[in-house]
Amino acid sequence: MTIRIDLENRTLSLGVKDLALPDEVEGSITQEASLPARAALGRGAHSSHQTSRENSEKTYRSEVTIKHETDVLDFHVTVQGRIDGVYEHDGALVVEEIKSVFNTSSAIRRLENGSDDPHILQLQFYIWLLGLETGREVSGGLVFIGIVEGNVEKLDVAFDEDLVLKRFYDRVEGIIEDARLKREWRRKQKEFANKLEFPFPSKRRYQQEMMDEVEAALLRGGDIMISAPTGVGKTIAALLPALRFTLHHGMRLFFITSKTTQQRIIVENIELLNRGQGSLTGIHIRAKEKMCSNDIYFCHPDFCQFARNYYGRLISSGAVEMLLERRTIRPEDVYQVGVARRLCPFELSLDVSLRCDVIVCDYNYVFDPSVYFRRYFLDKYDDSILIIDEAHNLYQRGMAYYSPSLDRGFINELQRSCSGSSVKVLEELAEALESLDGYFNTLDQFGTEQHGKAGKYLVNLDRDYFDELKQAMDEMAEKYYIYKQQSSVPVPEDPVQQFFRNFSHFHFVLSLEGDEFAHIYDREKFSHVLQILCCDPSTQLRKRIDGFYSTIAMSATLEPQQFYRDVLGFDRDATTLRRFPSPFPTENSRIIVIPRISTRYSVRHKFFEKTAQIISDIVAIRRGNYMVFFPSFQFLEHVLAYMPARRYEIICQQRAMSENERSIVIDRLATEKGLVVFAVQSGIFAEGVDYPGEMVIGAIIVGPGLPLFCFEQELMKYHYDDRSAMGFEYAYLYPGMNRVIQSAGRVIRSEEDKGIIVLLGQRFSTKYYSALFPPYWYIDSPGELISKDYVKDIKEFWHSISPKANIDKPDYSPSDGIEPFPGLI
Repeated sequence: MTIRIDLENRTLSLGVKDLALPDEVEGSITQEASLPARAALGRGAHSSHQTSRENSEKTYRSEVTIKHETDVLDFHVTVQGRIDGVYEHDGALVVEEIKSVFNTSSAIRRLENGSDDPHILQLQFYIWLLGLETGREVSGGLVFIGIVEGNVEKLDVAFDEDLVLKRFYDRVEGIIEDARLKREWRRKQKEFANKLEFPFPSKRRYQQEMMDEVEAALLRGGDIMISAPTGVGKTIAALLPALRFTLHHGMRLFFITSKTTQQRIIVENIELLNRGQGSLTGIHIRAKEKMCSNDIYFCHPDFCQFARNYYGRLISSGAVEMLLERRTIRPEDVYQVGVARRLCPFELSLDVSLRCDVIVCDYNYVFDPSVYFRRYFLDKYDDSILIIDEAHNLYQRGMAYYSPSLDRGFINELQRSCSGSSVKVLEELAEALESLDGYFNTLDQFGTEQHGKAGKYLVNLDRDYFDELKQAMDEMAEKYYIYKQQSSVPVPEDPVQQFFRNFSHFHFVLSLEGDEFAHIYDREKFSHVLQILCCDPSTQLRKRIDGFYSTIAMSATLEPQQFYRDVLGFDRDATTLRRFPSPFPTENSRIIVIPRISTRYSVRHKFFEKTAQIISDIVAIRRGNYMVFFPSFQFLEHVLAYMPARRYEIICQQRAMSENERSIVIDRLATEKGLVVFAVQSGIFAEGVDYPGEMVIGAIIVGPGLPLFCFEQELMKYHYDDRSAMGFEYAYLYPGMNRVIQSAGRVIRSEEDKGIIVLLGQRFSTKYYSALFPPYWYIDSPGELISKDYVKDIKEFWHSISPKANIDKPDYSPSDGIEPFPGLI
């Protein structure tokens, strides 16, 4: 049970396991240890032994609850526990403490040789407490159950009352002292919270209003969604009031983003708030794979020296205390200390985070059901506050978290590798995979009969079949776990374990049911795939959001707010919606709509050359760096082929780019002129990155980045049509225009920045799309942004900004070619 202490009323309640916690922890990190299989084996061994004992011993009782109350240091102390088994023998009571192990003999030998074990101390406490409660003579022993052979061995333990009493009083006194130290720490944190000041010389326009709104939401314990354009200073405006509140109330703050660059900015702000002498502690947690110090990512003590006896080295190393002294803890800091002390850097970051005020991390660690931080979110966490940065990205992420799939090709390959194996569990797995492949075959035949040659179609899944298969898979996972423990060679990227994880996640989502889930059979790919598509993640996201004391969601493109409130799972009645205009002078930017081309998929090929000509016109007017954002890589590549030779260099975003490769491009933008970067909307150059000053003087956005028309997107459309009659808006329009506004926000990032934003495509000139333009883009109506002579308009803007600037003349007339044409496209 959780230790609960009230220093004012002088009460303490705790469990026997809390009393028996060892002073020094030993053990290694293993991937297997986190699997349900090991826990299931332990539960099965316990239950089987208890049932056997109840059948053979009439006086045997299992799961016996016990409670004892006493006074220590003027505190009323309540101790509770549950004994595995109690029975009578020769007029006395005997306590059994059950422990499942792989080798009973070696476990007993280790204890006989003096190795400490919390189970012995726990048993001693049960003997003591049961004696106090019953007034009878009590003895006890440890019962070791071999989870491989099923053999049972018992080790009698001599009761040492002096040891138990000393441990009891020392532990209670330690808990009280820790509570008093924490109270003193919280007092200092409250004092520091009152001293927390805005870390910059002056506040931007609307920044104080945003801070007031965040503070008001926290005071009433509600949620708030804030749409504020670039330049308001959202990060510090949310962070400062949230930290004041969390420090004052002894709470914890989670600040999550979708991109590493944004996480670094948050950490920099935390460091500014500390000003080198504050007591605020914050940690940036990086993905586990990126923190691994080995060439091959594999958490196994036989493979990784940093996993081997991690827990045994952690306390003696002093690594946690050393990192906490830094206050602002970066992944590089944790990695350096972890490697130096042979401690897993990722696991070390989690252990350090337990003593931090702020945890900065990716969405995954809060919302992904496969990898979320169980140490924080498995039980109640209403003493925590959540800030979601760039919250519009959580929509797609949320759908992905709950859209698992099973790959028939992977299943067939695994089946072939297991077939004919001399290992029994692999033979059983091969049979189960053959059954699953047969189920795939049934779905394939159904598609042929009902849908002809359709590549994708909806199917109804037999939940009873998958429930039975899950039970069989769980049993095989337990057997495979035993087999792995007995094998001498660990296997990185074990396909069997990978399948167990994939199938478990698939079954978990299937069990959620709900009309937001669609089951798809996909035979378009070389390997057929069975997928569960989550069309609407709101229900699942809301389950996590509701657990926080308060959630603050913010973005520069959280519009329409009602749409994001609904799809992210915020309560309509309990969520405050706030929006702020741009704080920057309108004369520093010029937004122009050029409706001379169509980006509609069916006709866009006719306009590739014209698109290239217009881009060339714009970047030739004034020398500088420009970003050109396309709806897709395919569109980008087609237009690139028509770009004429110029005195500027075109840099293209690749379909796969590392952080280092992106950094090289950004560094070049900071030091060179005459660069044109071709990139995609919603990509690594369009979100979560700043281009201050003259790094970028213009952004050209080619068409709204609507999600690609496909079977899955149409299912989302139908789902939202049924719910709100706004299927196209929810599935295509709103996400697409969000990408546009995000891309446009790259140019003007401060009061000094000046530049142009060009929206290229006829759809931008229609009310259906222009109604979603931010109001601060225009004065009276979006129609005023449409340009009849874009070269003239852009030249006039640059002349107004810098009359002496060198404005170039394009090599051909921009009026040549296709003129605007009416109609909604």
